Amino acid sequence: MMVAGDERWRTQGGNNNPYVQDNETSWLSWSLSARSKDLLSLTQPPMMVAGDERWRTQGGNNNPYVQDNETSWLSWSLSARSKDLLSLTQRLIALRRSSPVLRQRAFFEGRPVPGGDGSKDLAWFHPSGRELTNADWFDGQLRTIGMYLDGRRLRGRGPRGELIVDDSFLLVLHSGDDLISFALPDAPWASSYETVIDTAKPGGAPEPGTSLPIGSPLTVGPRTSLLLRVNR
Repeated sequence: MMVAGDERWRTQGGNNNPYVQDNETSWLSWSLSARSKDLLSLTQPPMMVAGDERWRTQGGNNNPYVQDNETSWLSWSLSARSKDLLSLTQRLIALRRSSPVLRQRAFFEGRPVPGGDGSKDLAWFHPSGRELTNADWFDGQLRTIGMYLDGRRLRGRGPRGELIVDDSFLLVLHSGDDLISFALPDAPWASSYETVIDTAKPGGAPEPGTSLPIGSPLTVGPRTSLLLRVNR
């Protein structure tokens, strides 16, 4: 995932700890929610630490072995904020379990799906709605990308050797501090979209029954991820 970088002074944890971030409310909130969203953006088993799903920040300290105190202890009490993150994590786990395209074993090729309409198994999109170019990957000002996953013909097979077919998705990742407009890719990628996950909403639950036409601008909030199901 893309995370906006900045200088951070480290003062806690001993050993001149290089792993502590300041501005806990902003940066640690993004870090924890980003770990939950790795459940979507990583097709291999995601790595999460116990407590990530309930807002256990350790004060930004990733080197807590010398902290036998509240810094490293895991509290089982749920605040409103931790309930929200737990709900989001549970929603993502359920979606990942039900969607083979989000947990593929085969490597992506970035090529058109065999027998398809020209859309690729994996594609990356610019906020303008076009595919990313090589130059875009070196754009230091780019804070938003889209990741398209085509589920119509996965290269992995089922237990009896059968083809696996799933929905296709567009994951929009925005690490910037401001609202941004993201143009939804048009044909052959989709005929419309529907929001499945919106991390700006409580528990990641989007407004139900919302269809998003292709080419239309999608407003994405600060440090927000959106998962859209592709309709054809």
